[in-house]
Amino acid sequence: MICPRCGRDDQIFKVKGIYERGLSIGSYSGITKGVNISVKAGDEPHVFVGSTTLYGESQTLLSQRLSPPDKPKSPGGPCCIGCVWSLLSSLIMSFLFLIIFPENGEENMTIFLILIYGSLIFFGFVGVYLFFKKYKPKYTRQLEIWNKQMEIWE
Repeated sequence: MICPRCGRDDQIFKVKGIYERGLSIGSYSGITKGVNISVKAGDEPHVFVGSTTLYGESQTLLSQRLSPPDKPKSPGGPCCIGCVWSLLSSLIMSFLFLIIFPENGEENMTIFLILIYGSLIFFGFVGVYLFFKKYKPKYTRQLEIWNKQMEIWE
């Protein structure tokens, strides 16, 4: 490759290389000494010894501008939505069951528990399915765009 502006080939870099050259990371660990001088009359100064660890990062403006594109976040929370959906549906089902069958018989309680647990499981799966049906295609498109941008960036 040759620079279209100056015609030279010795200073051609990939975007990824320029980005990485603009990053710097450093750390320091060592012994730290300090002196505590009291303002009260008669107090003696105390010397303290400890250890310190410092960590830092810096990035040039050019490196910031040439940063890789952010990866899209995967749709989160389907389990929470499924749990809320199943909880609400089971509460509605139990309320309806208590209205329809007000007697407190053992058979009714068994049916009641089967209905509650069954609705929790069924509507939980329905909630997760509906969530992924809505958000998965959007995430897939965003991920395809991001992959193409990363190919160009590298």
